Amino acid sequence: MCKGGSLEFRDCVKKEWQRWAELKAECEKELEHLPKGKMTSAKINGKLYYYQKQGNRKIYLGKQANESVQELQKRFFLEQVVVELEKNISLIEGFLSTYKELDILALKAGLPRAYQSVDVKNIGCLGCMEEETFLQFNRSYERCQNHPEHLRHVTANGEKVRSKSEVLLANMMYERGIPYHYEEKLVLPEREVYPDFTIFVRSERRVKYLEHCGMIYNDDYFQTFAWKLKTYLSNGFIPWRDVFFTFDEQDGSIDTFTISHLLESYFL
Repeated sequence: MCKGGSLEFRDCVKKEWQRWAELKAECEKELEHLPKGKMTSAKINGKLYYYQKQGNRKIYLGKQANESVQELQKRFFLEQVVVELEKNISLIEGFLSTYKELDILALKAGLPRAYQSVDVKNIGCLGCMEEETFLQFNRSYERCQNHPEHLRHVTANGEKVRSKSEVLLANMMYERGIPYHYEEKLVLPEREVYPDFTIFVRSERRVKYLEHCGMIYNDDYFQTFAWKLKTYLSNGFIPWRDVFFTFDEQDGSIDTFTISHLLESYFL
């Protein structure tokens, strides 16, 4: 029996598909060595006799003990097994192509603004799923695909990010055991955005977002920042409650002491 989260369930289904596919291959291999043909039978004086059908003719084979009877029975039975296996394999393939994991947090983030503050943990049948969903950090997630050539800096967790400041932030979270995703797609009602860090806060059992503003003194960069801030606000995200911002200094340095205090105050 499959236990655990959606990933484990999907893996179980895939293993079931593989098991049926392997069994089908074994059946088909065995069929290659069995004689072809169909049979019919007749009961005479309480005893069963078998005949092989060849067009409109019937060739007498004898009783159950006849090897040809047994081989044709095996063939017919294996052919029926293959038919049933093909049905199951087709159903599983259809299921896997349409099955979507239930991600409570992603679903919540995509709700209209009036519903995004729903307290999932107080919904009895779903409360435990909010944490379970996001703690599976080995699961794949959709990352930003823009300018992959800018992903040049490697974090302690082995992932590539766009700036040295983001390396520092990622490493600080990694050292503190704060689970995060880098540039994960966030689907909002009218657009998609890619927060620098999507962070699961275990103590509050919910997601918060962290944006690092590395070139805020650049006019074009500031306009992008202002647009993103407006997008968060218009979708019900409150600064310093739902979304947080860190900045580089004008000379390009970064205040890790303040950021450390921020992480320990709001993300543990």
